[in-house]
Amino acid sequence: MSSMQLYSPIIKGKLNDLKAIARLSSDARLKIKPLIEAMPLPAKNKGLDDHLKKFVGYIVKYAHIEEYFVDFYGLKII
Repeated sequence: MSSMQLYSPIIKGKLNDLKAIARLSSDARLKIKPLIEAMPLPAKNKGLDDHLKKFVGYIVKYAHIEEYFVDFYGLKII
């Protein structure tokens, strides 16, 4: 972890929220370590595997941050 980390925002794991991270300046990205929350399975879910692949794909594509936390607590599996 960087000694310059100043902020740990909580970010929903939705596409537009993760795109917002991508728009941060590189200097700002070095100073945050966000907590990214996995979203619950949608009503029309295609299965847990597909949901997690999509979630991780969004992180890989948009969250170009050195370190981050991922929270799976809200991901309720019935």
